Amino acid sequence: MAVIDIQAVSKQFGAFAALRDITMSIQDGELVALLGPSGSGKTTLLRIIAGLEFADQGRVTFEGVDAASSMVKRRVGFVFQHYALFKHMSVFENVAFGLRVMPSAQRPANADIKRRVEELLELVQLGNLAGRFPTQLSGGQRQRVALARALAIEPRVLLLDEPFGALDARVRKDLRRWLRRLHDEMGLTSVFVTHDQEEALELADRVVVMNNGEIVQSGTPSDVYDVPATPFVYEFLGNVNRIPCRLASDRASFWGQEIAVERIAGPSQKGEGLAYVRPHDIEVVDGRSALGQPAIVRHVSVLGSVVRVDLAVDGVPHLVEMEVSRQKFQQLGLRASNAVQVRALNARAFPA
Repeated sequence: MAVIDIQAVSKQFGAFAALRDITMSIQDGELVALLGPSGSGKTTLLRIIAGLEFADQGRVTFEGVDAASSMVKRRVGFVFQHYALFKHMSVFENVAFGLRVMPSAQRPANADIKRRVEELLELVQLGNLAGRFPTQLSGGQRQRVALARALAIEPRVLLLDEPFGALDARVRKDLRRWLRRLHDEMGLTSVFVTHDQEEALELADRVVVMNNGEIVQSGTPSDVYDVPATPFVYEFLGNVNRIPCRLASDRASFWGQEIAVERIAGPSQKGEGLAYVRPHDIEVVDGRSALGQPAIVRHVSVLGSVVRVDLAVDGVPHLVEMEVSRQKFQQLGLRASNAVQVRALNARAFPA
């Protein structure tokens, strides 16, 4: 069942088109990532869903009710990137704020507010910090207070705008896992904005990739990473090599291999195309194999459990990046200046 339904939404800021005819639905219990570069429209869309901005055209409904209505706003929890905590209030009072400002007919009794806040602080692992003020907390702790405050009103939908963008890498990783567990345990429907592809792929049930105010692709993390719909999605979602190829009808050839050509807007030019290959989809083959393309190892970088190898490959005007495990690297015995042969295990081609 669709909790949020977005129909043909467009939004202009002066001459700038922030959103262009966006249509999508968010299902009950989904955790959806709006992923894209700065200026892609993802935060504008989130704010329209929250009722904080208004669409110029189109409509957003929340279980059939217009998103701008006060009834909907009371059932939406919003978490901002920079916490937006009240500095003069304790952690306890920050979390209690949404409950205390409810209309008197709906406001819980003080004893119920106290119980609810204490439960939430235990849930976000801050039960012993209720009396502290935001300036006495770390960035990760402040973000958890902001989440607890959003959850205090028992929202039907939780909206998060770059919730971990201001945190260091280790804290982001821990909070991502914690948020995923929280989402599942509380049965929430959640939408979060991010420009971090790893964050989107790890957290979301569905990733909506946006660019220039449009949805470029929507699907599971595996869908968008393994089968990108356009070159933009390929390049935005992780490292990728662009290999010149020759087009013939619906086939492309490179490195002695043939693959299907993905038809996208725009004609091919003089039979030229680009094959997109992830670094981990390149392998070294036996030097006697007829399937390999000659290459020279230019540089080796050991990155923890993964080794990145930069290759000068015949017919490619730039270095090609290959990634292998430490174990495979040791087996191959690769060193700078080694001559090797390589092939692509998986690739997709688009017209140039």
